Amino acid sequence: MKKLLVGLFAVAMVVAFTAPAMAEWNFYGSARMSTFYEIEDNSANDDRTSLTWDKQGNSRFGAKVKANDNGIGGRFEYGTGVNLRLLYGTWDFGGGTLLLGQDYTPSCSGNAWISNQVWGTDNDLIWYGMPYIGRKPQIKLKVGTFSVALIQPNTPLLPGYVGGADTVGGTEVATVPMLELSYELKTDMFFFRPYAGYNTYEIEQTDGKDESINAWLGGFTFGVTPGAFYLKGGAFYSLNPGAYGVSMETGQSTAYDQATRNILEVNAWGGQLLAGFKISDTVTVETGGGFASYDQDNPDEDILDVLDRDADATDWSVYLNASITLAPGFFVVPEFGFRDREDIGDNNNDVTYIGAKWQINF
Repeated sequence: MKKLLVGLFAVAMVVAFTAPAMAEWNFYGSARMSTFYEIEDNSANDDRTSLTWDKQGNSRFGAKVKANDNGIGGRFEYGTGVNLRLLYGTWDFGGGTLLLGQDYTPSCSGNAWISNQVWGTDNDLIWYGMPYIGRKPQIKLKVGTFSVALIQPNTPLLPGYVGGADTVGGTEVATVPMLELSYELKTDMFFFRPYAGYNTYEIEQTDGKDESINAWLGGFTFGVTPGAFYLKGGAFYSLNPGAYGVSMETGQSTAYDQATRNILEVNAWGGQLLAGFKISDTVTVETGGGFASYDQDNPDEDILDVLDRDADATDWSVYLNASITLAPGFFVVPEFGFRDREDIGDNNNDVTYIGAKWQINF
C-alpha cells in the first residue's frame, strides 16, 4: 500500500510540473497529533487512566485542480493508512457546479461543522448533536448556497431476534439512491443552514417475505457572530439513523422481530450549543456541549436482552478549549472535557480527558 501511495503521488507530481498548460495543481497537507490523558470509567475498568500520543487519522494531503478554462476541475485527498478521503471532479457551468465522485454529503458540509471540539480526532461533537454521514460517492448539484445530491444508498442488515440469533438472513437491495439537500442563508453576522435527507431499501428474505426500510434525517445549524464573540447551535431528528448511516454512539440500530414481522424503528434526536470569544488574532476560547438521544418503538424485551441494550439512551459531551496560533499554519488546541455514554446494557463508558491537539497545515 505504501508503494501504491508513493506511485500515485509521483504521478501527480509529474503531471503537475511537466504539464502546467493542462492543469493548475494546488497541493496541500495537514499533519495532526493528539496528546491526551483519558480517565475512563465503565463496568469493566474503574478509573483507568491512559495516554493517547499518536498521529490523528484525519491527517491528510491532497490537491485542488483546475483542469482548464471551461469550468472543469477536481480534487483528491488521502488520509493516514492510504485512506481515500476525497476524489471528485467538478464542472462549473456558470449557473452552478456539478460534482461527481466522493465528497461530503450536503448534510455535513459547509457550516454543518460548528464545533471545534478536538478530542477524539477532531470529534466536533460528532455523535453528540452533530449527525455525521461522511464522505460518500454521489452526484451533487450546487447552485449558490443550495445543494442537492443523489448519494450511494446505505443498506445495512438489521440486527434482530431469530431463535436466539442476532442477525436476520436476507439480501439488502436498494433501487433508488439516497437523497440529501441543504440550503444556507448567510450574512456577515448570521447564518442559518437547514438540511434534510431520505434513504430507503429492502431486505429480500429467503422465505419471500421482504421488508422495506425507510430512514429520514432533518436538522439545522445556526450562528451569530457579532464581533469577537460568537454563539452557534443546531438540532436534528432522524428516523432509523442506523439505516440512514448516521454516526451516533447510542444504540442506533433499527431491529427486527422475524417471528412477528415487526420492524422496531428507532427515533433519534439531538442538539449542540457552543460559544466562543476571539481574545486576539492568535487566541480563541470556546466552550460547548451536545447530546444525542434515541428510543425504540414498541420495544420487545426479548430482543433487547439479546442485543444487550435498553429501549432508550442519551449520550452527551461538554468541553472547554483554546485555539492558540504559534506561527502561520501552526497551532495548538489545549482542551478539557467529559463524555457520558449510556449505550448498551451496563457498558456505560464515561471519559474525562485533558490534553491538546497539535496541527501544522502546509
